[in-house]
Amino acid sequence: MLTQCRQALGDTHPYPLGARSNLAYAYRRGGELTRAADLLETLLSDSDQVLGALHPGTLDTRAGLARVHELSGDIEQAARMLTDLLPLYERVPGDAHPSTVRARAALDRLRTAQP
Repeated sequence: MLTQCRQALGDTHPYPLGARSNLAYAYRRGGELTRAADLLETLLSDSDQVLGALHPGTLDTRAGLARVHELSGDIEQAARMLTDLLPLYERVPGDAHPSTVRARAALDRLRTAQP
């Protein structure tokens, strides 16, 4: 489906961006962290360019990539990404938005896990 979507609409149309996000999530859930990270890196670049840095989809892609880094054992990188992301979530959807609350909780968890 992703291939057909990309052929019909192009890589940077919002629909294929969403489909790629779903595929990255499936990779992550399936334990294919390298594939998830690679896909999320390119998706983040495309999403940033097409939707903008403050678009909720772009912010969620950053959060997903941070989670993949965490699951891969790169706690420092995950914490850095969430530290950069949290002010953006606070600014755009707001301080009490579920995405902001989740990012804050994840960052707290990572800070507790770091030596």
